[in-house]
Amino acid sequence: GLVQDGCCMRLRLRHTGPDSPSAPPGLAHKSETAKDPSDSAIIVEQENSSMSLTVNTECLCPVGQFWHWRLKKCVEQGGWGYECGFFPSDHHHRVCSDGLICKRAQGIEDNYIDHGKDDTGSVPATCKPCSSEDKCEKGEKRHEADCFKDIHVSGKSCATVHLTLPPITAEATATRSHTAKANVTMTATGEANHTVSRPEWNVTHMATANATMSYNAILNKTAEHTATVNATAQPSAQARACVTAAQVRKMLGIDDRQMMTEELSSKMVALAKEEAFRKAVDEATKNATLSGGPAAKDAAEKLATAEATKVAKLKAEALALEAAAKEAEAGAIDRGVHA
Repeated sequence: GLVQDGCCMRLRLRHTGPDSPSAPPGLAHKSETAKDPSDSAIIVEQENSSMSLTVNTECLCPVGQFWHWRLKKCVEQGGWGYECGFFPSDHHHRVCSDGLICKRAQGIEDNYIDHGKDDTGSVPATCKPCSSEDKCEKGEKRHEADCFKDIHVSGKSCATVHLTLPPITAEATATRSHTAKANVTMTATGEANHTVSRPEWNVTHMATANATMSYNAILNKTAEHTATVNATAQPSAQARACVTAAQVRKMLGIDDRQMMTEELSSKMVALAKEEAFRKAVDEATKNATLSGGPAAKDAAEKLATAEATKVAKLKAEALALEAAAKEAEAGAIDRGVHA
C-alpha cells in the first residue's frame, strides 16, 4: 500500500481567528485579541501516517466498455457525437470508442449547472475523431492503459502532535505563622561602697565591693506573614488521534459498494490525514488548557506558602531574640545592683 510520512513538522500558530490563512484546519485554540507575535501556540507534528491504497490490477470492464460513475456499472463507449462532457473530467479519456476522443465543443455555452461541474470538471464536449496530434491508442493497449481499476482504501491515518500554548500567569496569597524560642544570658557588674564612722574614736572607714551577676532569659515569640506571589506556567500536551477509512467514507458520503477512482481515493487519503491532525490538535489543546491554569495556580500557591513560612520564621526569631536580650540585660543589671 501507499504510506506517506509526515513526521516532525513544526508549526507556529498566531492566535488569530479560525479563518486565518496561517492556521491549519481544525485548530481550536485561538484568541482574536492577541497581537503580540510571541502569543502563539507551537505544534510539533510527530507522526502523520497515511492509509494504505491497494490497486486492483485487472480492469473492471471489458474492452469497448467503461465504468459509469453514477450508474456504478459498465456501459458501452460512445460513438461519434456522443455527449462525453457530461462525465467527470477524469473519465473523459475512457468514454469514447476507439478512434475517437472527447473534445470540448467550441462556441457552445457552458450550461452544465446541475451536474457538479465545479467538483467534477464536466464541460460541454463530444466524441470526435482522433487527429495525429492526439496520439490515440486502440484496442487492448488503450484499454489496459485507460481502464478503470478499483482502488481499495483501508487502514487508518494517525497523527501525533505536541502542542505548547502561551504562558499562563496565576496569583496566590498565603499566610503563615511561626513561633521561635530565644535563650539569652547576659552579665552585669555592680559596685557597692560602704562607709563606717566612729566619731568618738575619730575613725572613718570606707569599703568598696564589686560583683558580677548573670541572668538567663528564655522567651517564645510568634510572628505572622502574608505573601502574594505570581507564577507562570507553560501549558503543553501531547495527543494522538486516528481516522479510519470507514469514517472518511462516511464523511464524504461514499457508499461502501462504490468503486473508488484515483481522484476519490486521493481525496480520502488527504482528508484522513487532515482530520487526524485536526483531532489530535483539538485533544492536545483541550488537555493543555485544562492543565495550564491549575499548574500555574499550584506553582503560585507553593511559592507564596514558602515565602510566607520563611519570612514568618525570620520575624519570629528576631522578635524572640530581641525580647530575650532585653529581659536578660535587665535581669542581670538588677541582680548586680542588689548583690
